[in-house]
Parts: sequence; C-alpha cells; structure tokens
Amino acid sequence: MAALLALLPADEPEATEAPTPVLVQRLSAAARLLQDRFGRIDVPWQDVLRLRHGTVDLGLSGGPDLLHAVYGRPGQDGRIAGVAGDSYILLVEWDREGRVSSRSIQPYGSATLDAHSPHYADQAPLFAACRLKPVWMDESEIRAHLEREYRPGERR
Repeated sequence: MAALLALLPADEPEATEAPTPVLVQRLSAAARLLQDRFGRIDVPWQDVLRLRHGTVDLGLSGGPDLLHAVYGRPGQDGRIAGVAGDSYILLVEWDREGRVSSRSIQPYGSATLDAHSPHYADQAPLFAACRLKPVWMDESEIRAHLEREYRPGERR
C-alpha cells in the first residue's frame, strides 16, 4: 500500500519516472502518512481509496492503470478520493440461440448532477463492489421496472 502511495499522483509522468532516491523518499513519507493517519502501515486498500459523491463514502478496489481503473487525489483525512478512471461500463452477451443480454454500471448513478434524485448515487454500492446491474432490453422488462412514464416537454 505504501508503495502505491509513493507513486501518487499516478496520472503524472514524474510518478513512475522518478529516480530511485526520490521513490525511496516518497515510500518513507507514505509509510509515515499511513502510520500517522491509520495507526499502521498495512491498512486495507479500501480503507484508503474512496468513492465519494455527496454523502456517499465507499471503499474501492482498483487503482491507476488497472482493470478497475481509479485515479485519485489525497484528502486531508489521509484517504484518496477517486476523481477519474472507470466510468460507464456496459457488457453485452449473445447466447447460442442469439438472445441478447446486457449488464452495466455507472460509478454514481444516472442523475449525477441532482443530489435530490434517488438516482444521484444509487449505483455507487454496486460499483464499489465491482458488480453490474441488468440492462432491460425489451418493453416488458422496461415496463416492469418503470418508475414513471412521460414525454419530453410534458410536466413531470
């Protein structure tokens, strides 16, 4: 963990191109930070890397340039808030009979700008757990999960 922190910010070329003495200095500083903030240096990664959106604060796996890509910035509390990385993820599958199924996830929810919406951060727990939700493809599936129906321009 301290080794990962020594490379922050990972989205800048200097992070991994630094000379060995600089990396050793960063590693030592990262170990001190972990000890000071968490009381130990073997802190579970999810305790440090966080998905924060409004009142949501969830532990994340992943990191820079990984399958679950998350780039973050250190906060005052010693934790790292994800600020970039994986966004909308969509998987589509066809079975042997040609039927299509799909699953997706968005790190926060589908209403990321409306903090009062129930969909402001409703997908965050699934994203943090590396899980996907179903994408409803036909009208019967959509209607079975429909919250409301309206046409653009109509009052909601």
